[in-house]
Amino acid sequence: MSKKDAKHFLYVGGLLCGFGAVAALLIGGAYVIANPLIEENRQKALEEALSVCFANDDDTFSDAVSMPEDCEYLSNYYIAYASGEEYGYIYQGSGSNTYGSVEIAVGLTYADGELVYGCIGVIENTESYKTTLENNYIAVFNASPSQESLNSISCGATFGAKLIRNIVNEAVEYYLNTAIPEAA
Repeated sequence: MSKKDAKHFLYVGGLLCGFGAVAALLIGGAYVIANPLIEENRQKALEEALSVCFANDDDTFSDAVSMPEDCEYLSNYYIAYASGEEYGYIYQGSGSNTYGSVEIAVGLTYADGELVYGCIGVIENTESYKTTLENNYIAVFNASPSQESLNSISCGATFGAKLIRNIVNEAVEYYLNTAIPEAA
């Protein structure tokens, strides 16, 4: 290889390294600019989902408490308060399948010796049947939250509905076994 060829390869290599460095800086800069906005939007979606679960005007929530690692779908729970009194738990969970992913929050409380379901709040839904899932499953469940409606709704987004059902069922199991010992 001649000196001229070597210089050419070094020149091309240097250019490619320069382009790579500029691209890396642009990607890093975009991340630095966009990440706070993404996190802010995610926090707003979480707050909206939490407020849907029991829909009391004076609801407040504890900080997130991490779920044990053996939970398949659940990631956090929050204690719900109304007028400073604890009255329920909200469980945050997510799952994914070949059609996308869904992240929800569901409220549960115990009154008069019975489990009472709150509504499902959507944090994120990337399912390809997103509208079908939200309009024909979540909205129908929220109109009459119960285990019966959770299991009996047919919506056309079968895999997404199964994810939601699994998340809610895991929340119910955890709630009954830990938050309400007398219910177990």
